[in-house]
Amino acid sequence: NMANLAQTLEIFRQDNGGYPQTEEGLEALVRNPNPEKYAGYAPQGYLSGKTVPKDPWKHPYIYVLGENGFDLISLGADGKEGGDEEDMDIRYSQCER
Repeated sequence: NMANLAQTLEIFRQDNGGYPQTEEGLEALVRNPNPEKYAGYAPQGYLSGKTVPKDPWKHPYIYVLGENGFDLISLGADGKEGGDEEDMDIRYSQCER
């Protein structure tokens, strides 16, 4: 799921000259948060079904834009920061690709 979201964010960046801001979040892939700023926004949005997918535990992914790009975070099974094993946070930036 994270890889698919990352690919979609890349398409958004190509169309609009940058990634959505952290405050705009992944919802920016469903609805244009700023038509003036994102003039190249795809008319149909970037996600089929018009909803942002959730992580395998049905929690929302956390999207963070930084100086060197973005990161996607799943808080694991417990939905809380930290944890071990199934409760461990998963960061897209730390995944093998």
